[in-house]
Amino acid sequence: MSDVNPIKIRPGRHELPAPISLAPARRKRRPALARALALSAAGLISAMLAFGLHTAVTPAPAALCYPNVQSQGGTLELRYYDNTQADRLSCEFSGREYPLYQTAEGEFRVLLPVKLHAKPLMYNAIVRKTTLFGKKVSARVAVVVKRGEYPHVQITLKPQRGQSKKDREASLASARKIVLDTLAAATPKQRWEGRFIFPLRGRISAPFGERRTVNKRPGGVHFGTDIGAPQGTDVVAANTGVVALTADFPLQGKMLLLDHGQGMFTAYFHMSEILAAEGQTLHKGQLLGKTGNTGRSTGPHLHWGAYVFGVPVNPLEWVERSF
Repeated sequence: MSDVNPIKIRPGRHELPAPISLAPARRKRRPALARALALSAAGLISAMLAFGLHTAVTPAPAALCYPNVQSQGGTLELRYYDNTQADRLSCEFSGREYPLYQTAEGEFRVLLPVKLHAKPLMYNAIVRKTTLFGKKVSARVAVVVKRGEYPHVQITLKPQRGQSKKDREASLASARKIVLDTLAAATPKQRWEGRFIFPLRGRISAPFGERRTVNKRPGGVHFGTDIGAPQGTDVVAANTGVVALTADFPLQGKMLLLDHGQGMFTAYFHMSEILAAEGQTLHKGQLLGKTGNTGRSTGPHLHWGAYVFGVPVNPLEWVERSF
């Protein structure tokens, strides 16, 4: 057995290490207000989970316009999406304000007419909303208006007799006011369904937007589509609507305005007979009159027009696509 050297302890003061404690360390206590807030938040979250509630993120309002490039005399369809309530909702376009109509939950729509004389450039369609609490919100979408391709023709009309120039101008002004006042009415309900149809079969003798020189003088623009047909040809409603006006005017002849709702009207001029009454509901394809040569006309035909909020637009676009 080998010798073991003993451990030598030098004289002096020696300190033993502190014993290790196995008990959990005590945490610092939070102030009473912080503890109360934490307990309240925890209780609220627990209640929401218990009742199956969750926080929903409301999407920001958005506006879309179709098409975003349109010709002079065309119609734009703007849709606005917003799930919050509004005290007032409107759309500003080309210096004029238009109402929006609700089409579904959180969805609104307005038809915007592009004037024939609108300058070809970029416009902003701005939706303005005032909430129930007075907060103002807006959404905008850019629209490009391009130049329309419309022909120019010369027309010779026989001079009108039997009235003085002053009386004739007064008669024309009175008829124009009646027509414009009728077209200014806009009912919220959409009455038309799908695409419009041609009001009769015939040859298009003068297109919409045609520039005219009448008796060698500037005659303005043709705000409708002329459809040539023999005298007495049936004229039907291009779509469902309510007869807003029937009259016999010096320029339009025997005419009828059909209100399709939401600011959309169709017009039927120069008829020989009117077979519908004001206030009557006509369905798509229902007989409303007969072609003629009344008013300021060069021969038997139907002048078929379309108006959106009183602004003339190309009716053929309403045949080609559904609004």
